[in-house]
Amino acid sequence: MQEAKPIERGELVLDKNGRWLYKGEEITHPRLLAVLWRNLERTDDGEYVVREGDEEIPVVVEDAPYVVETTREDDDGITLVLCDGTHERFDVQQFWISDDNIPYTRVKGGRFVARFSRAAYSQLFDKVIEEDGRYYLEVCGRRAEIKRGRPSG
Repeated sequence: MQEAKPIERGELVLDKNGRWLYKGEEITHPRLLAVLWRNLERTDDGEYVVREGDEEIPVVVEDAPYVVETTREDDDGITLVLCDGTHERFDVQQFWISDDNIPYTRVKGGRFVARFSRAAYSQLFDKVIEEDGRYYLEVCGRRAEIKRGRPSG
């Protein structure tokens, strides 16, 4: 029996839409996707890997590893629905817009960055307030100035 060849850098990709690709083909098997999401990590040098035991598979992340697909609002705030199927409370303090006008936030306890899909971002439009030339996001009485900059992580 032939030994499995290790996955090379560039073969496993997490694209800007939150889809996992292997050699350009989308991975759709639910259990495999669950394993990939559960074991996604960021190394000390900023690279992404899927780590399972002693094995470490390099992952090319095109933009942010997570995508906010939609939002849900209730009396307590906004819940983000992420591309891995998980839900998280939205912290307005963790929101910013990149120099390329793409909205981001931190997720997974601040360990990862998530890019807002167009649909999710449009759900926040009515929460944006302009005051004296500055823009703020206000959710359930919590207001934060919208920061500008590049995502780091």
